[in-house]
This record gives sequence, C-alpha cells and structure tokens, in this order.
Amino acid sequence: MLLKAIPALAAAFLLAGVPFAAKAGAGEGACASPAYRYLTTDDLAGDGGEGKRARVDGADLIGRKFVLSKVDGKAFAAGAGAQPFIAFGEGMQVSGSACNRFRGPGTLADGVLTVPNAASTRRMCINTALAEFEGLFHARLRGGVAVALDGGTLTLTGGGGTLEYVEER
Repeated sequence: MLLKAIPALAAAFLLAGVPFAAKAGAGEGACASPAYRYLTTDDLAGDGGEGKRARVDGADLIGRKFVLSKVDGKAFAAGAGAQPFIAFGEGMQVSGSACNRFRGPGTLADGVLTVPNAASTRRMCINTALAEFEGLFHARLRGGVAVALDGGTLTLTGGGGTLEYVEER
C-alpha cells in the first residue's frame, strides 16, 4: 500500500516545490554531495521534522477560519478594513475573501488542496497589494497547494511560494 502512495507523495512534493533531497545530518549522506541525502519514506512519516502534522485531512479544517499573516515568509499588511481569509465548511466547501469573496468545492487528497472552480464576486480592487495577492491566491488554489497545519497555523505551499494563515478565534 505504501508503494502505491509514493507517486502521490512525490506529486505533492513537486507541487509544493520541495526538493527530493534534504540536508544530511551527522553520519548521513547517500548521494554525490555529502551535504545532502535522498528523502526516504521515513522522512514522510510523523511530523515532517518541523512540528507540523504529516497529513492533514478535511476533518482537521472543517468549521475553521484562518486569516492571512504571511506571504512567502513576509508579513502581509493588506491595509485598513481588508484582511484576506480562508474558511472551510461542510463537504470541503472553501470560502474566503481578499478584494472579492469566493466560494467553491475543494478537494483535499494526499495532503494537497485544490479548488479548481471557485465562484467569485467581481469587484474592482483598488488596493494593489490585495489585487496582486488575490490573483496569486486563486492560481495557487486551482493548481493545488500542499497543506500543513500546526495548531492554529495553516500553511499552504505551492505555485512557487508559501501562504501562512493564523486561525481566527
């Protein structure tokens, strides 16, 4: 069964932009460069080495709302009155807002979230930071993002970048 999961895991890593090699620790190293080693199935088990759960499923997300805090590691400041968010409803209905509100059916398979057909309002966005974020965000969701959940922090990785959200309480 694990062998059947490996292609899906490799695809999730590719979508997330994660290399197939990791820094080797003391006494490790099985490839040409002693500073790196190949990832193994042991690396994919457990918490991924960063305190994040290895696999997030819909039950972990349903009924929760997360507010954007960082884009590619940098704090995101949307400006007065506008704070992008993402929320998860029954049946993996994904909704949220940046300039425009959106909602659509999502799928979460092998740790990758996709929302290929979200309906959205079409308001003009005069806030350039929000406008840029919104286009980037929807493109990433359509293409699929790897999902990590560490307590109240949701991380979506894919499309060449990372979006970090904190849960709204």
